[in-house]
Amino acid sequence: MLQFADTFKIYLFKHKHEVKLSIRVSSHVVDTYRLGQPAFELLLTACDDVQGADIDEMGVSWFAQRKHSRKPTEHVRISAWVSSACRDYRADIADINALKQEYARQKSNIMPWDNERLETHDE
Repeated sequence: MLQFADTFKIYLFKHKHEVKLSIRVSSHVVDTYRLGQPAFELLLTACDDVQGADIDEMGVSWFAQRKHSRKPTEHVRISAWVSSACRDYRADIADINALKQEYARQKSNIMPWDNERLETHDE
């Protein structure tokens, strides 16, 4: 079985103003969510905020917050409530920074899935 290696994987669908966000749970399991682009940007901002932020988007109630633990390392808490169940994720700051960089890259460049959409609308 092919393993998942990255903590986060995203696809920015510019034509929908939507982000598909996958969060690695284990080497064989990821949880995938859809967020509107403004909500995703708010989630990224909340990852730098020690107060955190609540975000309600597409049936999921999110809470994200930068945590300062008593240890020398910091991390980010991301919680996703769906109905009455919650998934809590913890991410290293380096993983969050990589996620931000990937989002900026996708936002600034034409991605292969952008080209596929353009080709289907040209016909």
